[in-house]
Amino acid sequence: MIIALFNAKGGSGKSTISVHLSYYLSQIQSDSVQLIDSDPMRISSFWLSQLKLDIPIIQLTDPDNLLEQVPVLREQTKYTIIDCPANASELNRAIVFTLNPEDLLLIPVKPTSVDKVASNPTIRLIKQAQLNGKNFRAATFVSMGHRSRAVTQETVAYLQSKQAETGIKALYSVIYDKACIADALDQTAVVWQMGKRAKAEQKELKQFCQEVLKI
Repeated sequence: MIIALFNAKGGSGKSTISVHLSYYLSQIQSDSVQLIDSDPMRISSFWLSQLKLDIPIIQLTDPDNLLEQVPVLREQTKYTIIDCPANASELNRAIVFTLNPEDLLLIPVKPTSVDKVASNPTIRLIKQAQLNGKNFRAATFVSMGHRSRAVTQETVAYLQSKQAETGIKALYSVIYDKACIADALDQTAVVWQMGKRAKAEQKELKQFCQEVLKI
């Protein structure tokens, strides 16, 4: 099964979620996992490699190579996580067209008006793929939210209101903008390795991963 973190706009938390989801599946659920890093920034590749886990990391940033290799790679592990690039339309299109019905496209949306509007091209690409016979699952969720700001819950409500129109599920889980999550890369860790001070973040990310797997 492929789970692709996808949003044409940068800075939405795709790499952070890719690494944490890879860790959860591999270390907490004991499933076989690999990461395909298609983002030229290679943040998730670097981060995951620093954790020194038995998780294969493949870098694919060429659309043709990706289209040829993903069908083979996907058979090698139970889960394949793809960290998609921002502002790379041909590569993003290639990723979408490798997806099968059992696969999932996860779209993180930051709780700002700009980011809500910026998610529209991503949704349009999904609809184009579906019109061309590609049937796969897709879901949106709020990333980098703020508990003290009403706009976070407003964005959750907005994404849920779009479900009927787009057919794209909106997750109830929210990934909040927390210092522990922001510091995790600098500490070459994920929140589950950061002890009691990251207890709230561990719970939130576990709930998110569990909701993803229930889709």
